[in-house]
Amino acid sequence: MMMSDDLEFRMSELERRFEDVIRHGSIVEADYEAGKVTVAFSDELTSGWLPWFTTRAAGGEVTWSAPEVGERVTVLSPNGDIHQGRVMPAVYSDQSPAPSVNPDVSTAAHKDGGHFTYDRKKHAYVLQPHTDGSIRLLVGTTEINIDKTTILVKADEAVDVVAQTVTITADAVNLGGAGGKKVARIGDAVNPQTMKIIEGSNVTKSI
Repeated sequence: MMMSDDLEFRMSELERRFEDVIRHGSIVEADYEAGKVTVAFSDELTSGWLPWFTTRAAGGEVTWSAPEVGERVTVLSPNGDIHQGRVMPAVYSDQSPAPSVNPDVSTAAHKDGGHFTYDRKKHAYVLQPHTDGSIRLLVGTTEINIDKTTILVKADEAVDVVAQTVTITADAVNLGGAGGKKVARIGDAVNPQTMKIIEGSNVTKSI
């Protein structure tokens, strides 16, 4: 029995749609304001503008990690209709290989050399920006800022250091701040002949 033209068309359409449910390709354009990309496939077909999946996208928590042009991705299309597709990043490639081959390591590596890594075997976190970059932690007006030459700690009320021993290795310790008030240790008695402290104090404040 010969298949009718209508049935043959429907079978062919079903096969085509089935093949298009999951497709792999590379991003060729990105519109970050719209949150969409276009994807080129191996058969030279290019999709329209498609949104990409993210981890969370609700009022309580929204994440952002934008895919880039050239990134290998997978397009999932309901009923095989690529116009309704959603882009799922990402797949390693020769141009963008995995940043680690260690199964105990979780890492996010950036193209400028910065990375965040946790090694569960060593129980160690590493947060390392670009050598000319910085790390900044803010809670209200309290701030810790680290760059390649300085560490700044600011607090409106107090900074407490609790330890058995505190060692400072420096050419100078400026307790009054550059250009600030002079500083004296409360209760100090100094021998003017030897300049040694006769009686000291564990409290220092500006005067």
